[in-house]
This record gives sequence, structure tokens and C-alpha cells, in this order.
Amino acid sequence: YDPETMSFRFTIEFGSVTMLLFVNVNGHVIRIPVEGNGISRHAYDKLIFLSTFVHCITLILFLESISAIIEIKGDMRRFKEIYYYNPKKVNVTLDMRDANFYVKGLFDNNELLVRMTNEMLNANSTLVSKVITPMFEKLAEIGVMRFMKNLTKIPYSKLFPPSK
Repeated sequence: YDPETMSFRFTIEFGSVTMLLFVNVNGHVIRIPVEGNGISRHAYDKLIFLSTFVHCITLILFLESISAIIEIKGDMRRFKEIYYYNPKKVNVTLDMRDANFYVKGLFDNNELLVRMTNEMLNANSTLVSKVITPMFEKLAEIGVMRFMKNLTKIPYSKLFPPSK
């Protein structure tokens, strides 16, 4: 934390993370339409990302590691003569490196199309990882900002007591 610029900067190596998302899939894989909606549950256990859609679509993504650089910039706000930290901007940079993919349940379980999709994803895994990284960075920024909004209900003097 830098009190002069009112900013935080830190790095995190992720162990395990679980997310539950409501999803709406509408796109194409190898020019074949994929659509549906439902709940997506994501579990990260250092190496594994698992996503299961209600429509029986499962995506497993094996990640070597995920590290994040998180920067939070803000200022002070005063309420009833008490100062609070007020986060203004969060920036998250993720390093997800390469990944291995496995999907099942797509294309009405057409085994040939599912196998081809898996082969295509894995043959281009570095590119696919680069493509999905910005989405995860944005989700992480939203999560960090929500966390900071809760944390900043604590007076600044209690978060950072003066040195004695």
C-alpha cells in the first residue's frame, strides 16, 4: 500500500477458487451453432477449471497456474467526520499461461464433433488461453471491487493505524 498515491499493488498465486455463474451460450464452434443457458459452476483447484452447464455441456480446463497482479487506486471520503478509503479503479492482470481443454455434451453428444472440438481447442490452447484471459481479468476486477467496497466500510484509521 502506498499512502501517498492511495493505491494498493500486490500479486496472488491462486490455489483453489469456486465460482457459480448464470450463463447464456450463443455462438459457434467450427461454424456449428452452440446455444443454451443455465448455471455454470467453475472450480479451480490449482490445475483444474471445471464448468458444467445445465444443458449437459461440461468444459474442463487444466491450468498450469494462475497468478494475478492486482492494482487498486482510490482516494479518501469523509462521512460524519470519519475518513474511509474510497476505491475508484481496479486493474487485474492475469497470467494463465497454457491450458488443456476437454468438453463433452456439445452438439447433442455427437462424438465426432465433440472430439474435433477438443482437438481444435488443444491444438490452439495457447491462443484460446490468451482469448479467455481478458474475460477472467474483468470478472476478477468486478470481484475485487466488490470486496473493496465491503472492506471500506471500516474507517481508514482502523485499517491503517498510525505507527507508534
